[in-house]
Amino acid sequence: MKKLLLFLFTLFSIQVFGQEPKLEMLIFPKYIEGPTGTFGDVSGGFPYTFRAKITGLKPGKTYRYENKIVSLKESNVSAPRYMYILPPANVIPGTPNYNAGDYFMPPIAGSNDTNGSADLGKLESDYGVFTAGADGSYTGWFIQETVKASFRGKVFLRLSLNDPDATDLTAIAYTLHSPDDQPLVVIAVSKSQNVAGTPKFATAIRSTAATSGIAKNMVFLYDNEEGTGRPVAGTFIEDDGVASKQISGISGLSAFYFNNVNGKSGTWGTIILNSEANGIRRIEQRSLADGSIVGYNTSPDGVWADGATPGGTVPTALTRVGGNSAGTLGIVIDGTKVTLALQKSPQTLTFTNTFPATFKVGDPDFTLTANSTAGLTAFQYSVAPAGILQLTGSTVKIIGGGTAVITVTEPGNATTEAGIATKSITVTAAPQTITGLPSTLSSVYGDANIVLTATGGASGNAVVYTSDDPAIAEITAGNQINIKKSGTVIIRANQAGGANYSPAAEVTSTLTITKAQLNITAEDKTKTQGSVNPVATFVYGTFKGTDDATAITGTPALTIQADAASVAGVYDILVDVSGLASDKYTFNPINGKLTVVAKANQVITLNNLPATAAYGNQPLLFQATSNTANLITFTSSNPDIAIVEKDIVGEWTVKIIGAGEVDLTAQQAEDAAYGPATVSQHISIAKVPLKVIAEDKSKLTGEKDPIFTARYEGFVNGDDVSKLTGTLAFTKQADGTGFLIVPAGLSSANYVITFVNGKLTEGSVAFAPIRKTYGDAAFDPGAISSAGKPVYTVANSAVAIVNPAGLLEIKGTGSTTVTATFASGATGTTTLNVDQKTVVITADPQTRIYAQENPLLTVNYSGLAYGETESVLTVKPQISTTATINSAVGTYAINAGSAVASNYKFSYQQGVLTITRAALAVKADDKSKVYGQANPELTLSYTGLAPQDNVAGLNLKAVVGTIAVAGSGVNTYPVTVSGLTVTTNYQVSYQPGILTVKPAPLNIKADNAERGAGQADPVFTFTYTGFVNGDNAASLTTAPLATTTATAASGKGTYPISVSNAVAANYTISYTEGQLHIRSLPVITYANLPAVTYGDANFDPAASSDAGVQPVYSSDNLSVAVIENGRVKIVGTGTANITASFAATADFVAAIATKSLTVAKRILIVRADNKSRLYGQSNPVLTATYDGFVNGETLATAVSAPALLTTVAKPLSPAGTYTISGSAASALNYTISYEAGILSVGKAVLNVTADNKTRTYGTDNPVFTFKYSGFVNAEGETVVSNSPVASTVAVKSSAAGTYPIVLSGASADNYTFNYTSGILTITSTTRTITLDVISTKFVGDADFTPDAILTSGETPVFSTSDPAVATIIDNKVHLVGAGNVMITATAPVNSNYATTPSASRLLVVNKVEQTITFENIPVLQIDGTYTLKASSSAGLPVTYTVSRPELVSLTGTSIKGLRIGKAQITAVQAGDNRYAAARMVVQEVQITDAAGEAVKVHPALSINGDGVNEFLTIDGIKDYPLNKVTIINRNGLKVFDIEGYDNDQHVFLGKSKSGENLPQGTYFCLIEYQSDSHVKRKTGYFILKY
Repeated sequence: MKKLLLFLFTLFSIQVFGQEPKLEMLIFPKYIEGPTGTFGDVSGGFPYTFRAKITGLKPGKTYRYENKIVSLKESNVSAPRYMYILPPANVIPGTPNYNAGDYFMPPIAGSNDTNGSADLGKLESDYGVFTAGADGSYTGWFIQETVKASFRGKVFLRLSLNDPDATDLTAIAYTLHSPDDQPLVVIAVSKSQNVAGTPKFATAIRSTAATSGIAKNMVFLYDNEEGTGRPVAGTFIEDDGVASKQISGISGLSAFYFNNVNGKSGTWGTIILNSEANGIRRIEQRSLADGSIVGYNTSPDGVWADGATPGGTVPTALTRVGGNSAGTLGIVIDGTKVTLALQKSPQTLTFTNTFPATFKVGDPDFTLTANSTAGLTAFQYSVAPAGILQLTGSTVKIIGGGTAVITVTEPGNATTEAGIATKSITVTAAPQTITGLPSTLSSVYGDANIVLTATGGASGNAVVYTSDDPAIAEITAGNQINIKKSGTVIIRANQAGGANYSPAAEVTSTLTITKAQLNITAEDKTKTQGSVNPVATFVYGTFKGTDDATAITGTPALTIQADAASVAGVYDILVDVSGLASDKYTFNPINGKLTVVAKANQVITLNNLPATAAYGNQPLLFQATSNTANLITFTSSNPDIAIVEKDIVGEWTVKIIGAGEVDLTAQQAEDAAYGPATVSQHISIAKVPLKVIAEDKSKLTGEKDPIFTARYEGFVNGDDVSKLTGTLAFTKQADGTGFLIVPAGLSSANYVITFVNGKLTEGSVAFAPIRKTYGDAAFDPGAISSAGKPVYTVANSAVAIVNPAGLLEIKGTGSTTVTATFASGATGTTTLNVDQKTVVITADPQTRIYAQENPLLTVNYSGLAYGETESVLTVKPQISTTATINSAVGTYAINAGSAVASNYKFSYQQGVLTITRAALAVKADDKSKVYGQANPELTLSYTGLAPQDNVAGLNLKAVVGTIAVAGSGVNTYPVTVSGLTVTTNYQVSYQPGILTVKPAPLNIKADNAERGAGQADPVFTFTYTGFVNGDNAASLTTAPLATTTATAASGKGTYPISVSNAVAANYTISYTEGQLHIRSLPVITYANLPAVTYGDANFDPAASSDAGVQPVYSSDNLSVAVIENGRVKIVGTGTANITASFAATADFVAAIATKSLTVAKRILIVRADNKSRLYGQSNPVLTATYDGFVNGETLATAVSAPALLTTVAKPLSPAGTYTISGSAASALNYTISYEAGILSVGKAVLNVTADNKTRTYGTDNPVFTFKYSGFVNAEGETVVSNSPVASTVAVKSSAAGTYPIVLSGASADNYTFNYTSGILTITSTTRTITLDVISTKFVGDADFTPDAILTSGETPVFSTSDPAVATIIDNKVHLVGAGNVMITATAPVNSNYATTPSASRLLVVNKVEQTITFENIPVLQIDGTYTLKASSSAGLPVTYTVSRPELVSLTGTSIKGLRIGKAQITAVQAGDNRYAAARMVVQEVQITDAAGEAVKVHPALSINGDGVNEFLTIDGIKDYPLNKVTIINRNGLKVFDIEGYDNDQHVFLGKSKSGENLPQGTYFCLIEYQSDSHVKRKTGYFILKY
């Protein structure tokens, strides 16, 4: 409802006030990118720009606006989601995070993925602003970017405005649309063809950075050159400053635009219609500020420079390139060629001043003026050549005769091209001519300077020489040409004019300087087979003068014709100089050689490594050496038995971990020079004996047994009982008067265990033997008795004493008797053994420097007892080391031993003596020499060298040198020294010295000269004595000055020539005078010499003189011409001055006349010979044939530098033909002409060998592989375009045998193929069997099948080793009897398998356990009987035994009481073939008399030796060992008593206590005995008889 009211209010306002804004489209492109993901190939959008004018606005008012795209103009239709961008002028002032001058994209509103308000929405924050002008209009740019909605067809542009005078400034008051007759068409990027009249599909187009393209300006594409009508597309030039995003969902820039244009300065991108017949013919740049044309470019046919393919072109008419999601497809225009600058107009220049009618030397100066048709005035004037006109600003001065050209230029501006005009004038004057400068000169770089001797005209002005390129050749003092580098340079000779003479016509000479030849030599190398190639290096040949490698650019390419797989041999190291360049040198490549040597064997030697050892041995020291320095490593076949490691001094040791068999293997890895090495040693490590000794024990009679313990003798390596397996258990066995304590139950992998029985004694005193170690604390010996606590005494106080607390204190080692005395008077004795305590003596670590004396060696002690110190040792340990003052740097063991102390035994730990490197200083000695001399021998001084060492033995590889050479100037130069900084025994430092170069002596003598009277003095020359290093007069920093006392008026005579003024930094200069002789001048007639060519005949120069003497001819260039019999003989090409010398007479001075002779070179043709080779091979030696020699010359005699024959072909060059070109030949007398040859490169032969393969029957063929051999240029399989196909006739079911593996089908650009077949071997397959552990069975269990599995899936066949235990029935195990039997599972015989595996497992068959139930037996009286009642759980019969048949008789299952006492009846069942014997069950039976008494005195005692009734028998007394028997006579007197009566040892024999026989008669007996903790009494009587 609110929207409807707003609409009505807006409509009312328009009607009332009559002011409605209108939209006028100024620049309105036809197409905009639209659908994304609907029928286009590219996701994402492109910028779209247009320029519009809005009229009907309120003048000076600021409006809010937004622009969007709509499909219908009705206000209730939602606008498609296009984002819009604001130009800088339309951004709301003060917008946060906005950079002034950039474009700005209003923020995206909520989840709409767009900016701008919905229809009739609010202009709250996401809007632009503009201010209407005074005329109520606004003209500006509007930009759409990034498609959101998918739609197609014709749409309209919509501008939504507010009313700046409204109360609500956020309300949309006006919606303006593009006109109906100018539809905006939405098209999609796709390769699809457009249907006629229905534009849908477009192609992406962009430009690389466009020259003159200005960021943020607009670009429009037209289908005509004039730029009329609506543009096809519109966009802007990046960077716009907006952080745009790439397509995400259906929002964002296309990849084509985002990846290649967005943010890249100077680029632009848009779309064009696929069916555009004309293509794009105009690309126009317009100003962001005012919309004016800034620049443009046109194409008459819509074809533009291709930015994706340099040098190519790309059409835009009827193009269906489309685009792709990766952003890599589309039209790319080269922005460096398709510039966006305005086209310039030409201008025409004319001179406007009045020139004089004639020009001659001396005329007044005149001023130049000019005019431009473009109205520009930045005129600049110049004149040429020099010497005729002199220009100052625009004023011209005539200074000499000749023809000169005056030039005026105007540089133009942004819209106008530069202009130029010329005026030629001729100045008349007396001519002058320069003679004596050859038209051509030649030299080779590095040759001596060329002296110029041309003469000029009559003005007397000097001939001045200039070089067009002083960098090639420069003119130095004395008119000498100093050669700087190769090339062709014009040497110009000029003579200035005067008032009456025009300057001499310039004479030029073309100086050709050929390059010197420089050898580039690959250095020979060596490597071992299998290693990577060494780095190829090279050296230069001899440079000219002071040149070095800086005279060359580039680096030669070195190719080694071998790789890591190359076999031993010699291979070329090719030098390719094509990458080198120099303006001074040509390059002569000289190949090197790589020698590949086979790898040497590494040999490891193990010394002193025993084959046997015992567990507990100290580490076994041995030596492992090799013929190489490579690291030796060790592995152990069983690290639980032994390993190899280095001890603290770095010696190899075998550390014994356990007993057993072990293989120790030493290995060295392969390296560049040596193959791998391995050697093994087997060692048997024996177990060591260990005693487990049950300690003796004692107990009081009738008490429980004490806890049994044991001690151990023989542990090594600090082992204890935790290193043993099992559980120590004790059993007690009767042994005469006592019992044995029998230990058992322990085992060990490292010890052979011997069990030693102990002894258990019992009595009224219990006192067990004691074993202690010196150092143990005071202790209670542990004697016990019912009589209370004892008092102890020790027999040997040197071993132990009894302290006041009653405890034993150990005083020393040894054995002594300890006696315990109880209050009852009872005593006990035992033995105390005190063992020596172990003390560890460790050698202290020490450090010293090489070649010093060893420090004092010391030890420390661990384990001394009772606070004792080293003073208790009767013999101190001996401490030693193998290191001496001469010992090398390293670690050395410090050993201790031989210590003695009565109470201690010793073990020893090594220490380490570390010898560190000594400091050695090496200094280069200071030296001096005279300039030009060779360097003196450079020597070294050493500080810190040990007396036992010498420098040669150290092999420091010291390199001493200096940058100074024979040619080094006077100065001081460092003498540097370097070498190894570390040797075995030294840390080496190096100190430089100084080489002082002193000046050399030089004498300069003025040469004698002569002249005619009245002549000017000749140019004085000098003779130099003392130059070194190839120095000459040019080496002087100041030339010598010669003077004479003679003047122009001096008459005939002799005058001195003095010398002075010379300066040279490297010389001490002295001078010697010469003489000047003045005589009359002769007249010489000497015509110009004819032009000749090398090889022409000799001729007479025909010079004469009026002095009457014949001339003697000489040539100043004997390499061009020599004088032979008075005639000129041509010997070379170039220019030579032929001088006619007339000897002096008495009246005339010697005179000379010189004419220039120019000898042209003869043509010499160099024809490159055709050659051939295979791909990858080195180029053959390139040769050539020479045609055109004269004078009997040959290649060897006439050519100084043979032609450098080159071809672009290299070992890497593919098969084909290559031109062999000749160049750089140098023949002094010939002009070289070259004819090319052909190098044919054929394909290399590549051998392909199929690898032999093996598979088992019934499996698939393996993957066939093959190996190449014959690759060149370090190439590999990647150069094979079609790999070989390997095939065989064998299939999965093929029988065992061999089948060929055939190769075919390979191809490669540079190889032919030679195939070698391989062999596929099909073997019988193998199978394995596994048999699980068989659980224990019992006789009678059901038949079973063991768990056995064959990998072939077959059923195994079972067998048994003992049919008495088990048999096989129906391939199942049938149990027959108890015992152990091996069950074997065997694979059935099958011809398809090569093996018949079997596996065995132990089957344990036990008998079934049974138990006996035995009822208790009641008390039985004498003569009473009882039937025993016992049964077996197996139902087997039970048998019985009786322990005391004198008391009980046994008949079958019935017993009968015979005498008073206790007996044991044992029930036994021995078992049968199924059942095991049952555990015996014992029942006790008590026999009493009729009265029920269990003790009874026998009534008769007859001591007569008949063996019957020889002592008093008391029936039943043995059952009560705690008893006391008292004998009383008839008088009631006790005559005998005894404890522990037993009818055996303790009995009454008819004697009194004193041993006297008692009289016969009747005696009474009182028996006291303990039963069930109660004391009972029994009386009786007996009759004693003898």
